[in-house]
Formats: sequence, structure tokens, C-alpha cells
Amino acid sequence: MSEESCADEHQNAWLGAVGEGAGYVPTAADLAAASGVFDNLALAGTKLELPEVHDPDWWIKSRIASGEFDREALLPSVVVLRKEHDALADTVRALPSAQAVRECVEDYNARARRENGEAVREVGRRSGTGGEAPLLAPLADVEEWIALWHRTHHS
Repeated sequence: MSEESCADEHQNAWLGAVGEGAGYVPTAADLAAASGVFDNLALAGTKLELPEVHDPDWWIKSRIASGEFDREALLPSVVVLRKEHDALADTVRALPSAQAVRECVEDYNARARRENGEAVREVGRRSGTGGEAPLLAPLADVEEWIALWHRTHHS
């Protein structure tokens, strides 16, 4: 099926509004709309609830307010790591073996070191601006966490 016959088979108001004057080159979206791909979409015609004042972040703010996704996804990764560090005791207690504890804590430490290194490099790049000390994620002592796991599982 050629692009021209595709556009001729289905009449779409949106494509007509774009215009097909001299020099008009239809995009993939234009061709898809012309062939009816966007017809009968689930929320087609649903009115958007836009704010009274222009806010470029209106959509994400409305998604946050709806509670449809994890708000922690918006936090800086070092803050997420600090929260993970605070919950490490519960995490370690739930693991099935000392080897699992070792892997978990080593993985956490690797991510914390990577994030801490990035934070220090960022402050170094801004050093001429009187940058503040970076927020760092604490490291965890692997052997201490394994010892805690043994105490809680063998008592």
C-alpha cells in the first residue's frame, strides 16, 4: 500500500487541519493519523485539566498528586541510598543466608561509592563557586552486617 493511497482511504480532520499545500511533507504521525491509527483510542477527546497559569511541569505535578507512581523515583539517588542504609537492618534480617547478606551489602556499598564519587566530582566542578560539601551515602561494614545476621538467625 502506497503512502498516497493510505491517506486517500481514510479522512482525518487533524491531517486536513495541518494542510497539504505546496511543500507539505507528511510525517509518520501524519500518515498514521490519515490511516486511522489514532481513531478510537481509549481516552480520545478527554479534556485535559490544565492549570490557570502556565506551568511547564503541570503534567508531572498532576501525576504526583494522583499517587499513581512511587514518589521516591523523584528523589536524588544519594537520598534513596541513605534511606536504603537506614532500612538495612530489616533487609538483612529477611535474607536467607550469610552469602545473601554479603552480596546485598556489597551491592549497596558499590552503588554508594559510585554515587559518592559522582557527588564529589560535581562539587569539584563547581569549586570556584564556593560549593558546599556534598551529601554522601554512608558505607556499610559487610562483616558487621553478616555478624548481625548470624546473631539474629542463630539465637
